[in-house]
Amino acid sequence: MTRFFVSLLCLAVSMPAIFAQTEQKPDFSGQWRMNDQKSDFGKFPMPSSITRTIVQKGVNLSVDTVERGANGQQTAHAIYRTDGVDTTNHFNTGEGTSHAFWDGETLVIRTSMKTKSGVEVVMEERWDLSSDKNTLTTDSHIETSKGTADLKLVCDRIR
Repeated sequence: MTRFFVSLLCLAVSMPAIFAQTEQKPDFSGQWRMNDQKSDFGKFPMPSSITRTIVQKGVNLSVDTVERGANGQQTAHAIYRTDGVDTTNHFNTGEGTSHAFWDGETLVIRTSMKTKSGVEVVMEERWDLSSDKNTLTTDSHIETSKGTADLKLVCDRIR
């Protein structure tokens, strides 16, 4: 009887790990282009274009962004880990530490940074992939000492 309860206890303890291994998370890999009709930059000017190339392998996520707007072209490269391990990235505006994790099928990325001009920024991005896997929606909430902002970037898959 003791063996039975020990076996049952071991099974109960291992069940969350078994389900976690079989649970499929969205794969954001691909090339994405901003859909300006569905995106909303609130009080900020909308760029003329944004293209993102995303490579997702296991817990590693690499994001290359090219943005064109009134100030010309800007590029950014960021690396995230979807298992909750912090990563540090260097952006045009400063260095940021990001913490990415899953909330169901939504990828949440929280980034804290201090801009080169000394402004503290906290940003939370929530990435959602449509059921047909052809639309990536990123809802961002940004907080600074100068105020808050909410943005929505909707991208269509181009590859």
